[in-house]
Amino acid sequence: MRRPLFLLGFFITAIVLTACGGDQSGNAEEEEMEPMIATEVIMPEDIQPGEEATFQAKVTQGDEAVEDADYVKFEFWAEGTEDEENEKVEAEHKGEGVYEVTYTLQEEGVYFLYAHTQARDMHVMPKEQFKVGNRKTGETQEKAEKEEDHSDDHHDSKDIKVGFDSNEEWKPNEEATLKADITQNKKPFENATVQFEIVSDKLDKHIFVDATEQKPGEYEGKYTFPATGNYELIIHYVKEDTHDHISKQVKINE
Repeated sequence: MRRPLFLLGFFITAIVLTACGGDQSGNAEEEEMEPMIATEVIMPEDIQPGEEATFQAKVTQGDEAVEDADYVKFEFWAEGTEDEENEKVEAEHKGEGVYEVTYTLQEEGVYFLYAHTQARDMHVMPKEQFKVGNRKTGETQEKAEKEEDHSDDHHDSKDIKVGFDSNEEWKPNEEATLKADITQNKKPFENATVQFEIVSDKLDKHIFVDATEQKPGEYEGKYTFPATGNYELIIHYVKEDTHDHISKQVKINE
């Protein structure tokens, strides 16, 4: 009788181990995080005023070329004109994750661009500096850094300003109140649709927080930052034919 009992115990143990192994595999799949999308901007080395130039965005997610981006739009502006109207040109999908625009810059000088990319519920907007003609860039790097943080005094073609102040007292794992004060021609920008988009390597995807209008032109949302570190906070605002956004850097300390 001992041998049958031994064999029965052996089979029971094997079944239990097989079940445990299956559970571990399932957990590993659930814990695997989806990679962020990435956009690489490809520009000509020599751009001359009045001549067509081709700009490309190579969009990938991990090792995969992104063929189904919602849109890729190039936004161009000349140095010193960041507060004026910035033209946005939608790129054409050429295949293998490449999106392309042909654009002519009429005057010599230093320029900037954003490659606004929306794909798979994620948004990235890499920024590039380039020159047209033979003009030297001078102190453009310092100016570019300042432009990255001009969010509190942002204008668009409709004279819209967006004010946002990050709270240095925000802590990880504590609910934070995100506030945006939006005006148009110095009057409250009322009844708009506003979202806070939160981007970080601490997150496995972009987070979108819907804001509610607390007072005319003042919008508020709640979010709990999961860890210390740097985050990019993009404020999207939409109303009638206006659809724009600004970007702000936020640091969460312990």
